[in-house]
Amino acid sequence: MGTNLVNVYSIVQQFQWSLDNKEFIENLWFDKSGNVIPYDPIIKHDTREIFQKTTVFIITLGLSEVWSNNQPNDIYWTALPNGKYSEHFQKFRVCSFEETKACIKETHRLITKYVPNAKVIFTLSPIRLMATFRNQSCITANDASKAILRAALDEYFRECEGYNESIFYFPSYELVNEFPNRYEDDGRHILPAILQGMMRLFEAYYCETSLNSLQVEEEVRDLKLQSANNWK
Repeated sequence: MGTNLVNVYSIVQQFQWSLDNKEFIENLWFDKSGNVIPYDPIIKHDTREIFQKTTVFIITLGLSEVWSNNQPNDIYWTALPNGKYSEHFQKFRVCSFEETKACIKETHRLITKYVPNAKVIFTLSPIRLMATFRNQSCITANDASKAILRAALDEYFRECEGYNESIFYFPSYELVNEFPNRYEDDGRHILPAILQGMMRLFEAYYCETSLNSLQVEEEVRDLKLQSANNWK
């Protein structure tokens, strides 16, 4: 599956391709170096086998900004690499609330259809946008991007059968944003101490573990106090 699966289309494409045998007209997937990732039938078979053996899917949504081709309006895995953009064939846009919710719903539907006993945990990434292609500050573009994703998740959960039984939400985004000082020097990535605290919370509530959830919550509260004092 590679990396950079952060928009809702790139995520649902993996399930459509491997489980539902969907074919794409052109190459939509690139690695970080700009090399095309082909629709290899062996990898497709292996991915399908892995998915069908999976008991818990953890799906993290990252951003709402996408690049698409003009016809048939398919969405690329990530931002287009240098040298592959043409204004006649590709365009940038922000996913709407409606299509974001539709992709979340389709992802869940495919998992339920092909891996019916699996549980699904959705999260929202607290990592900020590195840049935006919108004509505005990256700060405001980031907040809009996250808001679309969070609102779509919330509405889908309110309509979804099995919420908190077979499909769940882990509030990593909300928890991280409660820390007054939470980012490394790049202003995007989460400080290791906070990341560890979030993972311990996840383990306490979602895994078979010896961790005590109340004790871990107390640890996280202590981390917040340290954060408020600039980790002194």
